[in-house]
Amino acid sequence: MAGIGIGSPGPLDMDKGIVIETPNLKWKNAPLKERLELLTGKPVKVENDANAGLIGEWAFGEAKKAKHVVGLFIGTGVGGGIIIDGKPLHGFNQNAGELGHMIMDPNGPLCGCGNHGCLEAFASRTAIERVIRQSETRGVKTKIFKGKDRDERIRSGRLAKAFKDQDPAAVMAIHQSAIYVGYAVASLVNIFNPEYVVLGGGVVEALGKPYVEIVEKVARQNVFDIALRNIHIIEAKLGDDAAALGASTLAWQDLK
Repeated sequence: MAGIGIGSPGPLDMDKGIVIETPNLKWKNAPLKERLELLTGKPVKVENDANAGLIGEWAFGEAKKAKHVVGLFIGTGVGGGIIIDGKPLHGFNQNAGELGHMIMDPNGPLCGCGNHGCLEAFASRTAIERVIRQSETRGVKTKIFKGKDRDERIRSGRLAKAFKDQDPAAVMAIHQSAIYVGYAVASLVNIFNPEYVVLGGGVVEALGKPYVEIVEKVARQNVFDIALRNIHIIEAKLGDDAAALGASTLAWQDLK
């Protein structure tokens, strides 16, 4: 083993390999690079996990070698990444690509980051679960809790089954998530003019084509015509392997 690449939720200090903060994991100023190098004796490259996932899909997946790619990964939270001219966009402070924290509605629900109305607060698996629970209290029928502990988290597999079974509360919540992602994709396409938009994460992986079709329909209705030319809005194909492949790609590049 020549080196190690690792993807972590951010924001990050990428030069020092420090995880500054992770709203969902509750880490603060975690010296990830230093600890791993002490444990392994190998050089370590730390990258944002969503960036790593997108780089994996760009290097080995459906968007292989495209020059301009945007990725959104819908899971417990919403991660994102951007590739411009074949290189990941890191920005001035090396934390570009926090696409899940685009504010869709300043009066919207509280996000784990502390702001209101982020895409993550509308579209993540956590947000879908919140909408289902709120809908049930308003009388919308659902069987998603039948035979389950009501306090148990609703995982993506259960959401997919409920969606397939046309559970009213689940269908409504999942449609809402996909619609918000569609509007976010439209904005990103208008801003970055990518060749590919890659949609991944546990929610997309579980729901598959029906979810992606809703996102694509909304996005295409809200994008400038010129930005739609030859664009591909696709489902990620590498699953959990994408981030590992992307992180290893970056680690190998650093060793060259």
